[in-house]
Amino acid sequence: MADGQKLKVFISYSRKDSTDFADELVAGLELAGFAPFLDRHDIAAGEDWETRLGGLISEADTVVYVISPEAVKSERCAWEVDKTLGLSKRLIPVTYKPVPETDIPQRLGRLQFIRFDMGRGITRPLAQLAEALRQDLDWIREHTRIADHAARWQARGRPPSLLLRGDDLNAARAWAAKRKPDAPDITDVQSALLNASIAESRIVRRQTLLWRAFIGMLAFVVIAGMIAWLNEAYLRERWRWFATIRPYMRTQVRPLTVEAERVLKANDAFTECTKDCPMMVVIPAGSFDMGSPENAQGRRTHEGPQHLVTIVKPFAVSKLEATWDEWTACIDFGDCAHASQANWGGGIRPVINVTWEEVQRYVRWLSKLTGKTYRLLTEAEWEYAARAGTYTAYSWGNGRNPMWAVRWWVESLPAD
Repeated sequence: MADGQKLKVFISYSRKDSTDFADELVAGLELAGFAPFLDRHDIAAGEDWETRLGGLISEADTVVYVISPEAVKSERCAWEVDKTLGLSKRLIPVTYKPVPETDIPQRLGRLQFIRFDMGRGITRPLAQLAEALRQDLDWIREHTRIADHAARWQARGRPPSLLLRGDDLNAARAWAAKRKPDAPDITDVQSALLNASIAESRIVRRQTLLWRAFIGMLAFVVIAGMIAWLNEAYLRERWRWFATIRPYMRTQVRPLTVEAERVLKANDAFTECTKDCPMMVVIPAGSFDMGSPENAQGRRTHEGPQHLVTIVKPFAVSKLEATWDEWTACIDFGDCAHASQANWGGGIRPVINVTWEEVQRYVRWLSKLTGKTYRLLTEAEWEYAARAGTYTAYSWGNGRNPMWAVRWWVESLPAD
């Protein structure tokens, strides 16, 4: 075992009658694996012997007090005992020469003596002393280490920089918890050091948690900012949905219920919005001849051959072309593109200057609003609805008089 790991034992004795015995004790303890030491020097004139002896006792893990007739009378030996007990050092008294019981200091009377004065030689009592020194060896050594640390902390005004931290604090707390009833007391300074270190560790832990929370929040903000930047368009769309489109739907959209759809019949009109949705008309199922007959005046080649088309199920079609008002609602509350009004478009007039792709966006918006499927008519559906059961060249007749078309369009407009 390295010297730094050996138990340090200070021998307190009287030079007047125990010098040779103290030397034998040192030699025997060294052979037993301990690090014994004693004050071998005379105190010079003017030297502060209390400082020197006090330092030796503070350095020791255990103090062995040699009881002899001269030792119990020595003021210096009595001071060494007081110093040892004051520092809560383990004190083991050994008897070198018989001393009347009444002469033994009372503060030593409660301790177990190891007798070297029984005429049995030094071997047996030395083994007893070694066994006593080995009791709670690690705890005693830690007692000394923490006492030294506490003394420095106290001498320097208890600065936070000397508090125990991390593994040192954990080890000190475990050491205090393992103290046995017969072990040396934990001193007030040691307790103060432990309590201050524990309080400081709690503050540091709280600050660490706050700092980690701040770092985590900062990282979250940075990551969220990066995600927002990478998904700016999507987030802007979702915000528009919750802040603009959704409130509009709640106040303006009134989709038909399943029961209301079930009772609809041919030519019934309905709308699924308070405003902005097209007026729909129910078209019954049926059949018609699609295309123009070969003898029709002004017939074009793509209008034939004429053939029978059957519409299997009823469907609803917008009574009028989509208006500018309806298109503007899609611009404001959907994703429709702005279209040129060509200096005359607007209001309830039919929307113009829009592409097929833009119209697809419009019908998707209607579908999203109502939860129903809106789409463009097929060519067959458009002609079937436009003919309205007629067999003439135009829905108003065979004539091309444009006034008939104007009259038909005006009569189709909704009343103001």
